[in-house]
Amino acid sequence: MKASIYLLLFLVFLSAVSGCERDDLCAATIPKTPGLVARFFNEANPDSLLAVTNMRVKFVGIDDSLTIGNSFTFNLDSIAIPLKTGVGELLTQIVLINNATNVLLRNADTLDVSYLAEKEFISKACGFKNNFVLQNITLRTDANNWINSVQIINDTIQDERKAAVRIFH
Repeated sequence: MKASIYLLLFLVFLSAVSGCERDDLCAATIPKTPGLVARFFNEANPDSLLAVTNMRVKFVGIDDSLTIGNSFTFNLDSIAIPLKTGVGELLTQIVLINNATNVLLRNADTLDVSYLAEKEFISKACGFKNNFVLQNITLRTDANNWINSVQIINDTIQDERKAAVRIFH
């Protein structure tokens, strides 16, 4: 009789353990949708990085600016700019504003970034992320461009470890 109770308890324990599933938690180290990493270079010396003074990034059709920390402007020689996500051929229009805090010196240039977006399944807990393939980046010319030229150096964007674009100013 005692043996049958132990056998019954063992079978209940075995069925309970075998029915468990792994927790669906998305770890912080899981890849996320990357941004377009742009590095800013000196037009006169193309191998020399050159920070942009008080830059602000805006998106055409979106009422919000890209912020870093608590500030809407920043001095950086590189930046990861988020792109629209989805599937297929997409276009993101990015406005880069130089000297954004100075009304007299403020200068805005617009980049039209066309790319292919592909979804990649990560896991049940994490869902999907996007990868991008850059097709073209066009600088809209105006009477006073602060950006001189844009060069795609890495057309496949799968993470933010490598710069994809060089911007000369």
